[in-house]
Amino acid sequence: MDENSKKESTVKKGTLGDAVTIVYLTPENSTFARRNEFLTLSADIPKPDDTADEDKSGADKTDDETDNGETADKPAGKTETDKPEDGDKTAAGKPEDGDGRSFWPRIYLHRAFPFDKPFEYISVLDKDMKELGLISSIDDFPPETAQMLREELERKYYAPVIKTIHSVNERFGFSYWKVTTDEGDLSFTLQDTYRSILKAGGGRVFIVDMDGNRFDIPNVEELDFKSYKKIELYL
Repeated sequence: MDENSKKESTVKKGTLGDAVTIVYLTPENSTFARRNEFLTLSADIPKPDDTADEDKSGADKTDDETDNGETADKPAGKTETDKPEDGDKTAAGKPEDGDGRSFWPRIYLHRAFPFDKPFEYISVLDKDMKELGLISSIDDFPPETAQMLREELERKYYAPVIKTIHSVNERFGFSYWKVTTDEGDLSFTLQDTYRSILKAGGGRVFIVDMDGNRFDIPNVEELDFKSYKKIELYL
C-alpha cells in the first residue's frame, strides 16, 4: 500500500466537508505501549499539517518560487540532502522509532463522551494537547492493548463509587459530604451543589467536588433509603 493509500484509509471527513478531518487510529496503523509509566504511540498516520493542507490547490506558490515562476536562490545552510544529526527530530516534530513510524513518547487519552460511551470515541493527544487521532472503540484493538487503554482511562477518570451517604450539610453556598465508598470513608466539599451533581442517565450520578475529584453513584435508586433522601433534593 503506497503512502497516499494509507492516508486515505485512516482519514475520513465529517459532515462539515473540508472543515473537518478525522484521523482514526486502528490496530493496522498504530501501536500503543507503556514505557517508563507513560503511554506511548507508534503510528503510521498523516502529520497534523498534512490533514489540514491535503486539499489545498497545487497552484499555490512554494517558498522557493518567485512571482515570475522562477526558482529563487536557496539561503546558505542545510540543503535538502543534509541528514539530521543524532537527536534531531523528524520534519513532523516527532522522533522516529525503529520501524520507521512516527513515535510519540508520551500521549494522553480523552473521552469525547465520558458518560455515555466511556470506551468509544477516544481522542489521543500529544504532550501539547494537540489531537493526533481518534480511537473509534478500544475493543477494536487486541485484548492486551485494549486492557492497557482501559486502565489508562480508568486511572485518568478515577472515581470512587459511593456506597452510603452519611451526611450532607450546607453552609454559605457550600455543601459538606461524608460518605462511604469502595475506597473507604471519605469527606469532600461541593461548591454550587446543583451544578456539581451530574446526571448521566439510567440513575447514574457523578459528583465533582471543588478540587475536581469525581465520585460515582452507578444507580441512585440502589442506595439505601437514608442515603437516597440525602441526595434526592439535588436530583
